[in-house]
Amino acid sequence: MEKLSKELQQKITKVNMGLVAVLVLLWGFIFFNPANRIDASEAQTLMSQLYIDDNQEMINTNLTKDEFNAIQQKLDRHRPSHAKLNEAEEKFELHELMTSIYHPESLNEEPHFNQTVSAETVDQATNYLEQVDKEDVFYKEATTLVQNAQEDLTKMDLFHNEIDLSKAPIVKERADIPEAVSFVSQYDDTFVGIEEHAPTFPVIAEYQAYLDDLCEVIVDEFTTQYFSDEFLDEMYQVDSLASRFELTPMDPGKLVALTFDDGPNEEYTTQVLEILEEHDIVGTFFVMGAYVDDSPHIAREIVERGHIIGNHTYNHPDLAVETPEEVLKQYRWTTESIYDETGVMPDLFRLPFGSGGPREIELAGDMTSIMWNTDSADWELQDAEAIFENVKNNLHRHSVILMHDTAQYTVDALKLIIPYLKEEGYRFVEPTQVDFYRRF
Repeated sequence: MEKLSKELQQKITKVNMGLVAVLVLLWGFIFFNPANRIDASEAQTLMSQLYIDDNQEMINTNLTKDEFNAIQQKLDRHRPSHAKLNEAEEKFELHELMTSIYHPESLNEEPHFNQTVSAETVDQATNYLEQVDKEDVFYKEATTLVQNAQEDLTKMDLFHNEIDLSKAPIVKERADIPEAVSFVSQYDDTFVGIEEHAPTFPVIAEYQAYLDDLCEVIVDEFTTQYFSDEFLDEMYQVDSLASRFELTPMDPGKLVALTFDDGPNEEYTTQVLEILEEHDIVGTFFVMGAYVDDSPHIAREIVERGHIIGNHTYNHPDLAVETPEEVLKQYRWTTESIYDETGVMPDLFRLPFGSGGPREIELAGDMTSIMWNTDSADWELQDAEAIFENVKNNLHRHSVILMHDTAQYTVDALKLIIPYLKEEGYRFVEPTQVDFYRRF
């Protein structure tokens, strides 16, 4: 019986060895069979699906796991691709780790933390990156993100431990502002840099909303009455406030609004539009209703190109000497012409000759009066160089420039004015964004 058992075991062993040999031969046939291998061209096509750059360093993070596995199975049959394939697999693993730190959809824009973020996860990513090629672009970007994550987590811990929003001063009027500014200044160093994580962490979003509301009150009060230079400097030192003042009347930088009166004009408005498009600038056109009726396609082009269109009365009378009924008619006819041709209801207007007062402002209803503090005097000088020099000599930190899109000398002057403003560091904005509030 024992002898029989040994013979049986020997037979089983031989059968197993035979099966192994068959499997080895079968694997060899599959792997080495030319019909089952892929050529270099197909491998390159597959690689271009894994990597998004010519140097094959940045992986395509939009691939799903199943899509990656399908490509991997094909490239397994192309031996020269194995090294890059293994590298791609490691990078996908790192990317999955990164998406447990940052919200996946935010990684290609403004990264903010995922709810799963933890110090342990960040440490794990740090340890992984210590062992990789420091010159590889993908790993460089990942290293920067992880370093930022370490710093932001530290700041967030401090912020959570320090902040007590129940003690935030309620701001309802001008007298409440100094205390509120003092409150936010003590958290500024900690808050700046973690604000982008507000979508994930309610306490950050709540503080962000408090800052937004505070800045809205500050800007509103500033438009009514200036703050002292000392207090302005104090607020500009608070980064979380200063960033919210950008492109508002409180912006400490140079801002300029380009405005054009008395169009639309067949010959000259179109040239002005071309210049503005060339420089990627939004202009404001205060049009006359009669000319909108004459050249409706130009009015539509102003709007279609993304510019602001405003009311400049129907035929440019001096409103200060007109009856209230005539003033209302001038506003109404022009608004109707603009709306009928462009679909836009103008919310800005400009007084012809700048003539008028509180009565004309009140009769305009919801429209905001826009005056100017830099007069190009193009209609008087009628020379491009002279207009340019006049604008240069009359600029302010925040300027609303008055021009007329009705003559070639203004078009030519504009070609000189815009490059100069750019060289001087001006940003081009809408009239309501500058620190200038004279309405008549």
